Amino acid sequence: MKQLAPLVFVLALPLLAATPESPGEIPVAEAIVFKNGLAFLTRQGPLTFRDGQAIVAPAPEALLGTLWIAAGNRRIDVVHASKEAITVESVATSVTALLEANAGRMVTLLVDDREYTGKLLAVPASEPPPSSPDAVTVAHWSGAVPANAERLVLLEVDGRVRAFNRDDVKSVAFAAPPVLSAARPGTRAMLSIHAKGSDGAEAATIRYLRSGMSWIPEYSIELLDDERARVVMKATLINDGEDLRNARLRFAVGFPNFSFAGVPSPMTLKQTLQEFLASLGRDASGAPNRFDNVMTQQMANTATYIGDSAAVFPGPPTTGESAEDLFFYEKEGVTLAKGERSLYPILNEVVPMRHLYRWTIPDENEETRSYGAAPRKALEDQVWHSVSLTNSGTTPWTTAPALVVSNGKPLAQDTLAYTAPGAAAEVKLTIATDVAVEREEVEVERKPGDLRRFGYTWDAVIIEGTLTMRNFKREAITIEVTKNIEGQSILRAPEGKVTRRALQPKAVNPSERLEWQVLLPAGGTVTVRYRYKVWVRE
Repeated sequence: MKQLAPLVFVLALPLLAATPESPGEIPVAEAIVFKNGLAFLTRQGPLTFRDGQAIVAPAPEALLGTLWIAAGNRRIDVVHASKEAITVESVATSVTALLEANAGRMVTLLVDDREYTGKLLAVPASEPPPSSPDAVTVAHWSGAVPANAERLVLLEVDGRVRAFNRDDVKSVAFAAPPVLSAARPGTRAMLSIHAKGSDGAEAATIRYLRSGMSWIPEYSIELLDDERARVVMKATLINDGEDLRNARLRFAVGFPNFSFAGVPSPMTLKQTLQEFLASLGRDASGAPNRFDNVMTQQMANTATYIGDSAAVFPGPPTTGESAEDLFFYEKEGVTLAKGERSLYPILNEVVPMRHLYRWTIPDENEETRSYGAAPRKALEDQVWHSVSLTNSGTTPWTTAPALVVSNGKPLAQDTLAYTAPGAAAEVKLTIATDVAVEREEVEVERKPGDLRRFGYTWDAVIIEGTLTMRNFKREAITIEVTKNIEGQSILRAPEGKVTRRALQPKAVNPSERLEWQVLLPAGGTVTVRYRYKVWVRE
């Protein structure tokens, strides 16, 4: 597969940089990223066991049924999820956060349009009350104060301690440069892996599906001449999940089925039991539903694997190969912190191309039955200029926006549909304003009582249609004309192709598609005529 030069553009958010792993953290070795906001991560690295136990912190944010762990040849007995206390360092982004970070300093507070100068004694920490005894405190602090927390500021003014409601503090002035960050206590989820064996490090593998990562493909189609086009695809990686450091990245093409993609694993400690049951569609009373069999029989397999790793983790597909109905574009050595975006060139190919002119005409009866028929008619009663691109490479093209350019100028933007190797894709450019078309249908004959069916009598009506095309271009073109009718065609000039469509097999009138390929000379006019019979009830 051909690739562009390794030029990467990164849009970084401030204060979010990839840092070395903390103790107990195993780095991401591979990430398979899907376009629907999910990613399948493989973490690999040493896991240190002491007294039959190893710690993984923070716990992976896995989705239900996707967390699988192996530690060398050790037999894992149990994986236990719990919370550990941590200290969170955050930049102050509000007046309240500044006050909490600068206790002990001289400040001037503006409270109810009056200034008070003194020593800031204390700003009692504001912790949101847990929703339940098992709720997890979020470790990342933004400096915002929960609406239902105590709001108090203590200030020593002229030997007296004054207490202010934090909501009444409009601003704060400092006698010296303030501290702009603060350390706060917090918690995070961790996993304790229990496995018998001697102390030491084991090569561990942790795999799981998580949300928060996605990729967006985009195409540039450059028209080189009348027979060739250059197709360039880039991938924009959106990482709102977790840090990647020198990881192998795979952009997945296809439509995976993840039935529990919206349900966090219980091992993440993100939900109470009631919240977990609700996320599965069950109420707090435990009323059964379509997930009841999952809850009663299969939940034990959510997070713990007992056995050797080879039986659980089949090797991932190699570069350029498909796995069942999925295909993977690959990038090595990707480093991208959580909150960042990157743009990666994926393919650059010169492929066969041909120009197309299409005139697709709806059935007159369909037109009159449809809401918004006038706009539809205005668009479809035009000749569209398109290009047909043949995928002559070995990798499929995934569905994505495509910008068509020629000589450095933009011509159009359309959607390039999924195209397997060897197949062709069509991209619309513009309405061919140099090709004028007209159409007309008239009734030329009516035969009363021609058919009896379903207890009714039907008249046979003969419709004659005329399609006129005029070419104001300086070169000849071929127009592919498609006309859908409700009835039975009986005459075509030129002959053309007829396809009987099985839209309503039991209907009195069949549905047919008439097709012609019309060579329209430069400055010339061509007329196509057809007749068809349609039965109408008396």
